[in-house]
Amino acid sequence: MKNKITSQKFFAPLLVISSFIAVFIFVFSVMLLRGLLFPEQPAIADQDSAQDPYAQFQTDPFITKVPTAKDLITKPIINGADPVLGDMQAPITIIQFSDFTCAYCGSQELQVRQLMDAYPGKIKLIWKDYPEKDVKSLSHRAAIAGRCAANQGKFWPYHDLAFQSGNKLSQELLTSIAKNLKLNMLDFNKCFQDNITAQAVNDNMAEANALGITGVPFLFVNDKEFMGEVTFAELKQTVESLLKK
Repeated sequence: MKNKITSQKFFAPLLVISSFIAVFIFVFSVMLLRGLLFPEQPAIADQDSAQDPYAQFQTDPFITKVPTAKDLITKPIINGADPVLGDMQAPITIIQFSDFTCAYCGSQELQVRQLMDAYPGKIKLIWKDYPEKDVKSLSHRAAIAGRCAANQGKFWPYHDLAFQSGNKLSQELLTSIAKNLKLNMLDFNKCFQDNITAQAVNDNMAEANALGITGVPFLFVNDKEFMGEVTFAELKQTVESLLKK
């Protein structure tokens, strides 16, 4: 009787311990299977990031923004690639975005030339093309023709005759002006197919767009901007104030 009671005393705690171990193993197994079969879903923000691998770069303030042309170009580019009239060392620089088929542009430049005559050696004029986007337009082809004349050292004579033609400018007249200036016509005609020449015009257009220019004529007198036609008196006043600095 004593042996039976003693065995029962040992059996009861053993049963409790065994039950605890069994429950622990069961719970652990359930949690393990749940993690394998039903993994925890990412938060909504993480799901968006998974769908768009670049989402973090769009929102992370520490990621450097890729600059655009508008970020990089804050003033006209002066690099020797565009036609220049006047003394390169002149203290006043007038940059004109223009179009050979624009009557207002021709009229505006007469004011600029008058200003240059009034201040000899003080002003240089830089020409930049801003023709129509259509590469087949007379506006765009005239810009190319001017660059082709520049390749032969005759931009400004070509430029003057093109503007003097007024509303009579045509594709035939673009060729006629080149002949009158005794340009090498074989080179002149080949130039129209030259990607480098076309790129020079496209570069000016891209520059104008980056600067927010929406029309011509558009002038920069040093850092001062003029949209549309500006009078000789206004230009003279600006030049006077700049020369006094």
